[in-house]
Amino acid sequence: MNPEYANTANQKPSSATHPNQLIPVSAKPITIGTGFSANSFNHTQFNGVMDPFIMVDHYTMTAPTFGVHPHAGLSAVSLLFEDSQGPFHNRDTLGNNFDLMPGDLYWLNAGTGILHDESPRPGSQIHGLQLFVNMANSRRSQQPNATLIRAHNIPVINGDRRRIRVLLGNYQGCCGAHVPGEEVTFIDARLTPGGDLEFQPEDGNNTWIYTVSGTLSLRHSSTQGNLMVGQAYAIEQSTHPLLLSNPLQSDTQVVLLSGRAINEPFSHAGPFAMRDAESLSQVQARYKQGLFGTIY
Repeated sequence: MNPEYANTANQKPSSATHPNQLIPVSAKPITIGTGFSANSFNHTQFNGVMDPFIMVDHYTMTAPTFGVHPHAGLSAVSLLFEDSQGPFHNRDTLGNNFDLMPGDLYWLNAGTGILHDESPRPGSQIHGLQLFVNMANSRRSQQPNATLIRAHNIPVINGDRRRIRVLLGNYQGCCGAHVPGEEVTFIDARLTPGGDLEFQPEDGNNTWIYTVSGTLSLRHSSTQGNLMVGQAYAIEQSTHPLLLSNPLQSDTQVVLLSGRAINEPFSHAGPFAMRDAESLSQVQARYKQGLFGTIY
């Protein structure tokens, strides 16, 4: 997918909350045509604390919207939630041509540049997340590659009033998939009333939490508060455990992303993220010259 964003530059973290009060960030709503709507977040909303994540869209998609589009200097990650209905057709210049199904995850490392196309098959109703994940400057010259993780290969922790899918990384001894070169933990959890989970961030990682549905109570060190549906919160490189719980009488779905902070300046424009404005202009020129390959 390729929502259009203005050029942005990475910012250094700064304190954005009262010492004891959690102040969530609300999504920006986006609608494109009649077949796409999203709650959208951009790294600039979090003052650098979202690093290495650049953008997250929580979307529904019922019709082709973006067509063939480019990526470079980042990874484009597609997660289909389990309540999606029908197949999601995926193609790219690596030669991939297949359907993503409900619960699947696809990590596309764009590297030097790639073309991508994904759209619902007729009658499908896709509900998912699209992430743009930044890359260290030393890795932007890598050739594109991809990792497909089918739903039946994703480990699930079923416990008291909780169901946790460990999409990537490790959680409480449960090992999800590993994407080469990436240090990311990605959890999709459903908490029934009174359910909770505890997460221990790794040293050097930023952690980002988003409420897909319901209401989430979050406690981190001396900070606590609630995240309503469509709200997110980012935590900067803390090793204090996080306690997430569902305080209401209906189910809550939450996603948690935790990744090693890159702490490098970068220039971001739409589907591209590069070292600086000059390299961003160069990769945009390469795309316009047709050097990203062809989708057949």
